[in-house]
Amino acid sequence: MSSAILWISIAVVIGLMLWSWSKRSERPSSMINFNQSPINPAQPSSFNSAKLDQAQIQVLLSQGKKLEAIKQVRLQTSLGLKEAKDYVEAIERGLSPISPVVVEPTVQQLPEDLMREAQIIAQQGNKIKAIKLVRQATNLSLKEAKDMVDSW
Repeated sequence: MSSAILWISIAVVIGLMLWSWSKRSERPSSMINFNQSPINPAQPSSFNSAKLDQAQIQVLLSQGKKLEAIKQVRLQTSLGLKEAKDYVEAIERGLSPISPVVVEPTVQQLPEDLMREAQIIAQQGNKIKAIKLVRQATNLSLKEAKDMVDSW
């Protein structure tokens, strides 16, 4: 009986070692570029169009490699993902942007009576209802409406 327990224990250990080894080989470590410097989000985004190889970006776009073009813009500059995407899309539309394209949403003003109503609702402790009211009246995003209600 003790030899059967020994053989079962050995089989379990070998099985665990094989399972561990198979999980290790599934890791996409070969896709990680350790030579690439990490992006530091604490640094402010600066843009240097002289540093950007626009010809390379246009070639990638002509080949249908939009994601690779965005990646190259991010690697060659310190732009964030949205700014790099906007930049590449501007090039795609035939524009030659000098700086990243940033579309600022237009802030709409609430009518005076609606603003008073939303402020009263917010002061009564129902900020969610006030935010909904602001969003319906202005087409603002959730964050913009929340910021507006929080500013009261």
